[in-house]
Amino acid sequence: MKLIIVIPAINHFFNELQASIYSLNTLVPIGTPVYIFDNGLTPIQLTLLENNFKFVDIKLIDQKLTLMDRKSYRFKSLAFDYLIKTNKLTDEVLLYMDSKTHLKYHWKELEKMLSNRPVWSGDKYGFEHEWTNIKAIEKMGFDDIEKIQNMHHLQAWVMLIDYNTQAGKNVLNDYIHYCKDDEIIYPNHTYKGFDTADPLNHRQDQSVFSLVIKKNNVDFSSWVPFVSHHNTMFS
Repeated sequence: MKLIIVIPAINHFFNELQASIYSLNTLVPIGTPVYIFDNGLTPIQLTLLENNFKFVDIKLIDQKLTLMDRKSYRFKSLAFDYLIKTNKLTDEVLLYMDSKTHLKYHWKELEKMLSNRPVWSGDKYGFEHEWTNIKAIEKMGFDDIEKIQNMHHLQAWVMLIDYNTQAGKNVLNDYIHYCKDDEIIYPNHTYKGFDTADPLNHRQDQSVFSLVIKKNNVDFSSWVPFVSHHNTMFS
């Protein structure tokens, strides 16, 4: 297995980005490719990345993003799509981390996790009816809408996917595919908020990922804290 890591970057989260990259030190093989989705880094910040993180192989993804790509967090799926199209993937493991996320487990421990399940993400958080708009569920073709709405919602601030397995391929390809549909990733009049009682609350790409996991019948009954969540020491 070969590990490839993706982290998005924007100039006002540069300190968090550096902490995320530094968390990889000693935990992943030296020279592991780390693709930084450049979402507005300054020339000085790019130079700092190039000069100070020699233990990994920093690569930039420089793509023009629309306002919708940014608002809906579609750039996460675009980063995966870029990796698939520009690399001849064979036995790769893909790890996406938000720029506030820190790796806690060694690469060998991640391999053990993937031997039990080909896809991991953030832990369960509430239910789909609290975080996912019903229009997205309907558009993705689920038969029992109420059943889906009462299933646990999964967080996508981290995604660990074994692309060498068919299940991993299916999840990632479906995630990329459904994120392209505006009516699924950002249904009309919905917004990304915290009012779980509001049916217009929708977690955009995270809702897509959570639904894709259900569509592919991936068992998410267990979770381990292989990463820390958004600058927390323990999570």
